[in-house]
Amino acid sequence: MDPSRRSPERTRAWFVPRPLHRFLEQSVEMRPVSLRFIDPALESDFQTAYFTVSLPYLRLAHVLGIVLWIVFVFLADIVIPGDQGADLVIRYGIAVPSLVISLGVTYTRWFPPHWREWMSFILLFNAGLWATHRVFVPVAPAEWAYAGLMVILMFCYILSRLPFAYSAIVGVLMIAYYNVVSYGIVNDTVRELWLADSFLVSIAVIGMAAGYGLERNERLVFLRERQLDRARRRADELLRNTLPGSIVDRLQAGDTPPQDAQIADGLELVTVLFADLVRFTEHASRIAPHELVVVLDDVFSRFDEVCDRVGMEKIKTVGDAYMAVAGAPDPRPDHADAAALMALDILDCLDGARWPTGESIAIRVGVASGPVVAGVIGRSKFAYDLWGDTVNVASRLESHGEPGRILVSAATHGLLLGRFRFSEPTTVELKGKGPTEAWFLLGRG
Repeated sequence: MDPSRRSPERTRAWFVPRPLHRFLEQSVEMRPVSLRFIDPALESDFQTAYFTVSLPYLRLAHVLGIVLWIVFVFLADIVIPGDQGADLVIRYGIAVPSLVISLGVTYTRWFPPHWREWMSFILLFNAGLWATHRVFVPVAPAEWAYAGLMVILMFCYILSRLPFAYSAIVGVLMIAYYNVVSYGIVNDTVRELWLADSFLVSIAVIGMAAGYGLERNERLVFLRERQLDRARRRADELLRNTLPGSIVDRLQAGDTPPQDAQIADGLELVTVLFADLVRFTEHASRIAPHELVVVLDDVFSRFDEVCDRVGMEKIKTVGDAYMAVAGAPDPRPDHADAAALMALDILDCLDGARWPTGESIAIRVGVASGPVVAGVIGRSKFAYDLWGDTVNVASRLESHGEPGRILVSAATHGLLLGRFRFSEPTTVELKGKGPTEAWFLLGRG
């Protein structure tokens, strides 16, 4: 294969060792050295989240620093013979107060946007103070100085929670200042300096590697959590498009339908609406399948918009039938009014809607009020549904209605009387109920 025709990805895979290639592919959103996210908004979000998580550790680091400055005075009794006045001044007059003040700064409003710079400063201040310690306490041995600096370096790389780039620069400056003081002022021998630098550089290399790995893992975890949050939000949106919001809340709260219990509610008074396309089977047989799907999608999308606007709950579609309810799963006193408004509005929303053949789309609507049983059924695919005589009456009123008209039950008529206009009562023969009185809903009163 011609190398010039390789894609950039294949070219990179060709000359980058496979383990390193996998390592880089894990973090394509980050710059490989600084670890900053390429997307500025993502970097800003990470910094905010990282500071929130890091703040308790930052305060703990201050407390541990104060404790170590105090505790190591007992070791100084052994290492530094004679007068320890200068050591005590440095320790209790400067170091401990500086950390106490710094700890107080972490509680101010100024700290969050500047915490990286402040932590870098306080680390350099303490490292410089310790490196300068031997200038005022000449009897302190060289190993006393670099051993203490090694401890401060560990604070820098791990406990300070500084980003890798900051901790790397601060660590280098600490070691550089130690060398200036040790060689230029205290006059350590070359052998002592080499021994000290061997330990300090080793700690720096190990610390920077650890700091790099820790921050990289923090950023990868942050990315994965964002992906999981997006997936959870998407799943929640899909679930809420399938089930009523209050039912979803109950499911997510743990009221799920296990083997021995289901979500089931007896509702005393709701209003159920059924809408059905007139001569659907005839039209479906005369048009292409994709055209049929387009028509149904358009009609039901219009119904969905009206349903949401009046505050009803869509239950399901079965073929060309659309079912909705007002007053379930959450009871409402104006359930009949909401169903009447939806029924009138879905008739209006189909003005101008036509089949691919050019004929107008017409619907029949049936509305009934009364008690129902509502609940969630299914194990792997949940469905919220209604059962009861009220549902049957609404469905049969729709089937016995007339194109472009709304037929309502006696119970619904009684709930709406005075606020809406109706036809004279008519008698329809309903399966299982016999002759039943019903009214056509004509409009608002």
